[in-house]
Order: sequence, then structure tokens, then C-alpha cells
Amino acid sequence: MQKPSQERECPECQTRLPVHTEYVTWCHVCGWNLNPAQPSPSTNAFARLYEQIGLVQNEALFKRLKQNDSLSPQLSLAQVAAFTLAALVHLSTILVLLLGVFILVRGWPNFFAIGGGALCLLIVWNMLPRLAKPEKDFLARKDFPTLYNLAEEVAQAINAPSPDVIQLDSRFTAQIAEHGWKRQRVLTIGLPLWHILDNDERLALVAHELAHLVNGDPLRGIFVGTAVTSLAKWYISLHPGAIWRPQHGVFAILEWPANLLLLTVAQLPLLTARLLVYLLLRNSLRAEFYADRLASKVAGTAATLRMLEKLYFFGAYQTVVHQVGALRRSNRDFFAELHQRIQHTPPRELERIRRIQRLENSRLDVTHPPTPLRIEMLESHMIEQASIQILPELFARIEQEYAPLQAEMRRFFNKENLAVDKVLGRSKKGVVKTDG
Repeated sequence: MQKPSQERECPECQTRLPVHTEYVTWCHVCGWNLNPAQPSPSTNAFARLYEQIGLVQNEALFKRLKQNDSLSPQLSLAQVAAFTLAALVHLSTILVLLLGVFILVRGWPNFFAIGGGALCLLIVWNMLPRLAKPEKDFLARKDFPTLYNLAEEVAQAINAPSPDVIQLDSRFTAQIAEHGWKRQRVLTIGLPLWHILDNDERLALVAHELAHLVNGDPLRGIFVGTAVTSLAKWYISLHPGAIWRPQHGVFAILEWPANLLLLTVAQLPLLTARLLVYLLLRNSLRAEFYADRLASKVAGTAATLRMLEKLYFFGAYQTVVHQVGALRRSNRDFFAELHQRIQHTPPRELERIRRIQRLENSRLDVTHPPTPLRIEMLESHMIEQASIQILPELFARIEQEYAPLQAEMRRFFNKENLAVDKVLGRSKKGVVKTDG
């Protein structure tokens, strides 16, 4: 742990503050300089929608669910209404398709009929859901049998389906996703995050991700998810961008009534999406709490809490990525540097991150409860005994399995600035995988 190099006085309340080199100096009394790098407001209307609704519901939902012994999914009137609304969204796309076909058939070979019908078909083509393609690059089971067996044992413990494929990548995260119409289940584990976890915490991480397959989150489902995507496409297609464009000269006068009309019409899919998200976000947040509780049943609450606490080290990960990649310190071991950075992180820095997590506009994903609320929820329902006991030898075998991959990833982190951009998640291609 790093010791303060000096002290300074808070300019707001005159409290004496320790100064840690390379870390933000902030006031624990009045909150001065708590978050100097304030996140910029979202420019996308749908991102703002999630922010506005999610921020209101996080605290209120937490207070209500904290008293519940069960967080398992249950059908509600809000869900029924949301699925009905999603069905109407999909029905509207079908109606536009039928309208396009009708215009073409009845109006052929009229030029305007062909144009109108083609426009309808083009709109439908744009509205069609684009599902993520099935993964072809993944860890081969024959090369990673222990890791696959661990995932299957955890899945069985929480009555979840096993992942079809597993990936290891260079990001500080983990996720479960379903790809393609056949819903290929892909478990992705960021090796930097995995590296800093102990064995029980790794078990909790895998359990939490697989719990998303059974926690009843409707926003992750294909039916509702594609409806929200269609609404987003409708909004983007209709929104004119700007009502008045002076650079268009005299044509701007002719454009603005049409742009005003388009802007008004674009509010319909936006308001529909707002209603859809409002109906389901409450259940989506409940589902995240439930995934944490399932992880707690598998690995114990203590291990799950430690795992969540280590998510606060994302900033340390970013710093080390820049040091090793941008500064091209090719003689240094990224994973050793990351471990050292975490060991020397002052407790004040972790407390600063905890406080920022509770701020309204600080979270990257407002569909998730803030990490401090997730921790508090787990602490209110402690589970002492883990349902799965994994021998250390098993995790040692897993480390042996991915050792060649880790060595390759070390070289990846030492690349020039382009690699830094990839590592930090700006490109999902910044990963290292074996051939499946």
C-alpha cells in the first residue's frame, strides 16, 4: 500500500488531506475533487433513456428487494404489458412488410408504386434484427478440459445451461452472451481480471456470469431485445439530426418544416422505448441482484463480495495498460505490473471509487445496480457455506492450460498505441484466442 508523500489543505473546508502520487487528491469530508474527470453526458437518446430511468429505480428497487428472501424471477403485470408492447413493435414491422408487398402487387408497373413498395421493403430490411454471429474463435475443449469442466459444474449447481464455448480475452471483465438464432452460449473471461482473483473469487465470477442464463432478465431475451433495437432504428431513421441547417442556404427554409415533422414523429419510437424499458428495467435490476445471490450460493458470500470489490481496480488496469503499451515498456510483465499496482493502491482511492459509483451519472452501465448496492444487498443475506468446493489443484491445472495464452497476451500488451486502444475495449478484436 502506498504511503502519502505529503499533505495539502482542502480548498473548500480546510481539512488536511493526504497526497498520494499518481492518485487523485480529494476531500472525504466535503467531497471536493471526488470525480475530476466528470463523464460527458450521453449524446444518444437511448443511452440517456437508460440513464434517466435506471437512476431513478436503482435506489428505490434496492430498498424494496433488500427485505426479500427470494429474488427468483416471477411473472408480473409489468412484464405482460412489456411483452405485449414488444409484440406490437414486431407487428408494426410485419405490417410495413405487407404494405410494401401490397403496393408493389397492386401498383405494378407504376413508377411511384414501385418506389413506394421498395421504400417499405427497405425499411423492413433495416428494421430486421441483426444477431451476433456464432463464435468461430474460441478455446478448444481438448486444450482446456478443466476450465470447461469447471463451468459445467457451476452451471449444474445453479440449474443453468452450460456454455457452448469459452473465450479468454485481454479485457478487465467477464460476460455471458448468446449468439445467433440458435443462441450459442459464449462465456468470455478477461484474463487480467481472472489473474487478480483468488480461486474462490474465480468461482464466484463464473457463477455470476452463468446465473445470467437463469435469472429471468427480460432485457437479455431475444424477443424484447430485438424490439428495443427496432425502436432504436426507427428513431435513428426518422430523426433529422437538426431542424435548421443554415449551411444549406435558401433550401434550409424549405427543409425546416419537414425536419420539424420528422423530429416530432421520431418521438413516437423514443417514447415507446421509454415505456418498454420502464416496464422491464425494474425486473432487470432484480435479475442482477439475483445473479449475485446465486454466485453467493455457489462460492459463498465472502468470496462474492471480494470479487465485486476487485472490480474497483479497473482504473488500475487502465493505468498499467498505458504504462506497458503506450510507453512500450517491453521488458516488463503486464500481469506482474498489474498485481503490483493493485497492491500499492491506497485505501482512499478505493473509497473514492465507491463514492463515485453511487453518483447519478458515473456508471457505464445503468442497467446494472451500482456495485456498492450490490455489495450491500449481499451483506444483508449472508451465505457462509459454498455449495461447491474446488480443490486448488484444479485451478492450478486451469492455469497450466492457459499459460501459453497468457504468454502470448503479455506480448500483446507490449504493442504500440494501437494495441492500447484495442485492449481498453474500443475494439473487441483486441483479444488473443486459440483456434477452436
